[in-house]
Amino acid sequence: ALRLAFDLAGPQPAAHYLPADAAVFADAVSVCEIDAGEGDIAAAVSALCRPLQSGFRLAEGGLFKLVLIRAADTDRLLMLAHHAIGDVVSWHVLVADLAEAVGQALRGDTVRLHGKSSSYQAWGDYLDACAKNGTFRAELDYWQAQRDPARLAPVALDAEVTAELGHWRQAPLALDAQATADLLESAAAYPGADINALLLAALYRGLKRWNGGRGYCVLLQSHGRHADATALDLSQTVGWFTQNHPLLLDFDAAGIDRDIAAVGATLAGVPNRGLGYGVLRFLAREPALQPAGAEPFQVLFNYLGRFDSMVRDAAPLTFLAEDIGPISHPRLPSSVPMGFQGGVYSGRLSMNLEFDARQFSDERMRRLAACVRDELLAIVDFSREFQAEASASDIT
Repeated sequence: ALRLAFDLAGPQPAAHYLPADAAVFADAVSVCEIDAGEGDIAAAVSALCRPLQSGFRLAEGGLFKLVLIRAADTDRLLMLAHHAIGDVVSWHVLVADLAEAVGQALRGDTVRLHGKSSSYQAWGDYLDACAKNGTFRAELDYWQAQRDPARLAPVALDAEVTAELGHWRQAPLALDAQATADLLESAAAYPGADINALLLAALYRGLKRWNGGRGYCVLLQSHGRHADATALDLSQTVGWFTQNHPLLLDFDAAGIDRDIAAVGATLAGVPNRGLGYGVLRFLAREPALQPAGAEPFQVLFNYLGRFDSMVRDAAPLTFLAEDIGPISHPRLPSSVPMGFQGGVYSGRLSMNLEFDARQFSDERMRRLAACVRDELLAIVDFSREFQAEASASDIT
């Protein structure tokens, strides 16, 4: 996938692989010197990285770069990849491989990395065959029902506004380390539920408090490496596997445990873990799934998992939290006006409610963030009490 380039001139975008010795890869690895005093290094790093962030050209390829930045305080390695060739799981693979190579080199060992898993091309061929063979055709009615506007609570939106990432703002919400640990552990107390079900239950309950109504469509984003029905091993494969599919949450609030059970059952009812939706809509181009006018209100949901594992895998390297410039073009369109995304960093849950500022005010979104956080803490408290009662019952 790191050798991909994209043809955007045809009726449909198409990707092709460049040869490994293509001239564009001559700049894949570079070294830069920063001549700045201790107090100016952060600004100099930012100034260096910003044009690199915006310098990718899909049609030319060379969409992955390593830049060694030498500075007076410490050296830095900037790793850049266009999202079209890599997802968050790919970053875990790349960081772990880089750290292993550095560790072996520091010990004077020959660099030997893990063996390759199945190719990105093999995964693309599988999806293409599914589209042509109608593998997921029987799911069509299910996916139409997930997007039924008649079942959704009304959310006032300006239909003339096209969501663009340059207008997105954030309303952060976070839990401390103890509440995060309790939340992660409490998922096991609910049969058929996981951390995604708990987060979605809190989001749904928060939306109901914030806006009223009972039907909300979540655009559920996941890693997409659902190769259960194939012989493919994608564990070490780099590429953009990310998948989105709509998930309709539509039930009356009936208590935390019942709401979590309802969300868990809804997630369990998704056919083939959502893989068929993208195949039907974007590859098979099923007419029933093509938008006719404005999309119904949806909230993007993306739980990215625990980043602490990536930090551990990076040793002997460490991460630096520095400004390297915007990671997306401000005119990049978004399919949703709102998102709920984040993960666990340094043992703490850190989520962001992201929103188009032309559709929602900062004050209104801070109120929603407070509602969702309250619901998360309510789940933590309820789970503590539930587990305490279960323990007391075991003793007696």
